[in-house]
Amino acid sequence: MDAISPSQLWKKRLGDWVVNPYIGCEHGCLHCYCPAMPGVKFHNDGRSQAEWGSYLLPKDGIVEALRRQLRKFTPDKAKRTDWGDGWVLMSFLTDCYTPAEAELKLTRQCLELLLDAGHKVRVQTRSALVERDFDLLAAHKDRVRLGTSLPYLDDVLARILEPRATGPTRRQKMLEKAAALGIPVYVAIAPVMPWTQADELRGIAAWAGELGATEVFCEVLNPKEDNLTGMERVLRAAGRNDLADQIRSHDKEAWAHATLARLRRLAGSRAFVPWPDTGRGWAKHLPVEDADWLRQFLPASSMGGVSPSTFTLGQAERRRSIATKTAIASHTTSDPTNPVVTAKNGVLAPPTAASPIAISAGVTPADSHTARRAAHARSRQPGLSRPV
Repeated sequence: MDAISPSQLWKKRLGDWVVNPYIGCEHGCLHCYCPAMPGVKFHNDGRSQAEWGSYLLPKDGIVEALRRQLRKFTPDKAKRTDWGDGWVLMSFLTDCYTPAEAELKLTRQCLELLLDAGHKVRVQTRSALVERDFDLLAAHKDRVRLGTSLPYLDDVLARILEPRATGPTRRQKMLEKAAALGIPVYVAIAPVMPWTQADELRGIAAWAGELGATEVFCEVLNPKEDNLTGMERVLRAAGRNDLADQIRSHDKEAWAHATLARLRRLAGSRAFVPWPDTGRGWAKHLPVEDADWLRQFLPASSMGGVSPSTFTLGQAERRRSIATKTAIASHTTSDPTNPVVTAKNGVLAPPTAASPIAISAGVTPADSHTARRAAHARSRQPGLSRPV
């Protein structure tokens, strides 16, 4: 079984491949997409989205599995896709610097193996724990990128919606420390909330530009399963009825139109490039001409309809000739003094729980595509809902 799996986040130019040392996350962010993903549902023993943040499943044996896989999965093979440039993302179904990582060190061990093997690694985290591994990142700064999400800079609001993550102003300091060491950094203004003001977006983007960020992504909150319900609940409990009312007033159609309007405004600025995700099902909620306007920003693929979700490592090796073609969806880069800001509509979702964290016995690392197929097969059984 593979520790490295194809990543759906090629659409967002975050990574062509992914390593998830854990399933679940202790941060418990209410606007996280992971609880709704089949790769989490397949392993979480039926836990609800409301329990997100209360459990963590370390992957037993992932370090050895990665060591074995890297004997054949070289950086050259990692580049043999038509949708990207061989970047390995840490991580997708978890925050790889979840608090338990301080003791377990699965992320650090995986990071060491990937970098020693010559791979390019993008680290995405909401935790200042990553500072522990700045020695590794700085030693391989030509092949790493470190980023964090900054949907707002309000630490009080963050404690409500991201209860166990490092606060946003502290995350800013973390990136500033990284940049001072010469580690390439990027910022995701994500998710953009219904109450987010244009001045706030510009302020974060300006700070990122001064920092020398290679990219600034902008991703709009996407209603998924019961994430809006959970967000409304905790906001009202915290006395933020003003924000809760804005969450409650949006159904999916309203969100689609509001998102379109925001992205059109961002497109008017040279700093922002709208980039919607195909998962939103725009055609269901928007006129054809508006859906077509959004689709123009999606990365293309010359794989004849094959995407990383169905393109396995074995297929990647067999299709060596494809590597000679021009990569249509190459990784986004920019002059550090003039960062490219990518506005993407994302697939974010879900609730959290304030209960104690349950760190379960680890799960065996499995290929994410296999897990998705198995989860889909289970969803076909009577009485089980289909995975999102």
